[in-house]
Amino acid sequence: ASDGDAGREHDIIRRASRISDLDVLRKQHMEEEKRQREHESALDNLRRMKLEKEKRDLEHLQELEKLQKEKERLDKREAEQMAAKEKLKNEMSKKNKVDDDAQSVMSDATMDTMASEEPDRAAEELNEAEKQQWAKEGKSELDKKYFGIFSRARHGRYHDCERILLTEVDGKKVPVDVRDENGNTPLIVASQNNRKRVAKLFLRNKADINAINVHGNTCLHYCFTYGYGELGDYLISKGANDALKNKNGLTCYDGLDQTRQASAVRPRSKMK
Repeated sequence: ASDGDAGREHDIIRRASRISDLDVLRKQHMEEEKRQREHESALDNLRRMKLEKEKRDLEHLQELEKLQKEKERLDKREAEQMAAKEKLKNEMSKKNKVDDDAQSVMSDATMDTMASEEPDRAAEELNEAEKQQWAKEGKSELDKKYFGIFSRARHGRYHDCERILLTEVDGKKVPVDVRDENGNTPLIVASQNNRKRVAKLFLRNKADINAINVHGNTCLHYCFTYGYGELGDYLISKGANDALKNKNGLTCYDGLDQTRQASAVRPRSKMK
């Protein structure tokens, strides 16, 4: 009987141990399932975060592309506006193109034609009707004030210039060294255009042969830059100073500036 009881007790203990082991295994399995669920949840969170990031990146990229297209559109419109302005500027420049340093002496083909038809008679001052008409024909305010003397000097209108110098303005005769908006005298304007006969007229009326304009250029600067060497030599023979420098530090033998070089050769006597 004792042996039987001992055997039963042993079976009970063994079953209890097995039950305990099963409980441990169930707990371990439950914990493993819990960890697996937590792991899956973490993976889901990561996937969701990744998708959200990709979505934000895509939206950001789309916004950048939108901004880039808008910038390109604005740049294109700005370029078109700049091109239109430049075209308009060039058209206005061609339309209102003026001679170097001589805003008041714009080209006038009619004057060139009339210069060859000037009368061969003694000059006399302008009458009142002529004063009004010639003033209207001026190419700038100062040219108008002095009855177009700068325009006429440009085109070699000898007789007209002679008459203007005999005409009064502001209670006295028009000064031979009157200035235009750029500081040019009639003699400088005549020299700019190789009008030797008109230049002689101004010199006979005591014009300042060494006058300078706002750029510091003299008659000689224009003569030798534009290839009017004969007129330049004549002016030098009448006392023009070929050593004077303009605001660019250039003499008449150097030119007006770095791009407009003189065509004259400096005399040996002037070389250092």
